Amino acid sequence: MAQRNIDSGLQRHYAPNIEGCLARMDPAYENQEYSGEAEAGSVIGSCTKAILALLADLGWNRDQLVARFTLNADDYQLPESRTSYRKWRRIIHFICDNPAIYEAISKMGNLLHLTSLHGVGYAMFAAPTPKRSIQYLVQFQKVVDDLTVVRFEQDSDFGYLVIDTPGYDRCPVRNTQLMLYVIMVLHILRLCAGVQFSPCELRLPDAQMASGAGYLQLFGCPIQPGDRRAVMAFSRSQLIMPLPGSNPALAQWNAEVAQEYLVKQGVTSVVSRVRAGMVSQIQQANLDQYQLALTLGLSVRQLQRQLQQAGTSYTELLNEVRAFSAKEMLRQNRLSLGEISYRLGFANSGNFCRAFKRWCGVTPFEFRGERVTSL
Repeated sequence: MAQRNIDSGLQRHYAPNIEGCLARMDPAYENQEYSGEAEAGSVIGSCTKAILALLADLGWNRDQLVARFTLNADDYQLPESRTSYRKWRRIIHFICDNPAIYEAISKMGNLLHLTSLHGVGYAMFAAPTPKRSIQYLVQFQKVVDDLTVVRFEQDSDFGYLVIDTPGYDRCPVRNTQLMLYVIMVLHILRLCAGVQFSPCELRLPDAQMASGAGYLQLFGCPIQPGDRRAVMAFSRSQLIMPLPGSNPALAQWNAEVAQEYLVKQGVTSVVSRVRAGMVSQIQQANLDQYQLALTLGLSVRQLQRQLQQAGTSYTELLNEVRAFSAKEMLRQNRLSLGEISYRLGFANSGNFCRAFKRWCGVTPFEFRGERVTSL
């Protein structure tokens, strides 16, 4: 019955026909133009660092690899490093061209830590349940990789983490990228929920890619073929189990760190660009939707439509950024409530105080008092 329910829940994600994607990659491919594949964007540098460490363990010369992939310190060595997609694709092609490496990347997760994801890892760790942990990952996916698309869906029995890579048109590259992402997610979830935590089922574009003993041992669940996406299915009981590291305050603080990282990086999605624009307007005490749309090269209607397609709205993002900015200004303890209210676009401090209580569950006075007490 459980298997039948999983299949029923996953039907909406998969087409009946599956293309075989195991063709050996032409070594000349990495020198070709990437027609149809995204050029803009980046991957968090810690993933690049983990792959370089894994390749070094396999006997490859790190300096030669760095030269081959045209990497520099800004791509992977610094705390806020990001690797451009063009360089990241060179790494993926290299893995595709070396079957022994592909089998070994099942161990990549062991080289990643909660600190590797700039606040997202510890937000997931401190979440109350695996479901909330997964939701943090979806919310801050752009920290990890701003082209891969992830979403979480549920029915009465299961939850599904759906992972897609619309920026990769070629099967071997796309499937390898999906595999790397699934390995990363599973490792982080196990750091949160324990080493025995595994999906009920994993769907991959080509299940044969995970037929090696290392992958079967890693995933610990049935692996089935799907379409161009990967789907990790979890039971309802798995999703609601309490996590040992649950700490709502720590989770919220790290979520704010992740949000701040996105703003600083200016990650290329309309949602991130709108957030960054709002932060800039707040700093200038000039919140204006029309001016923000103009800055982004959009009309207000286009901006609203793109935000709707991204699953959010201007008002929702405005409240999110206002709450984040308000807490930052209250922490600094330099501005009066009247000045904070003005910067955030409120007509008076009373309206701001009511909004802050709705966002955070405490008044600005209580929030500032708690901060002083904790210091």
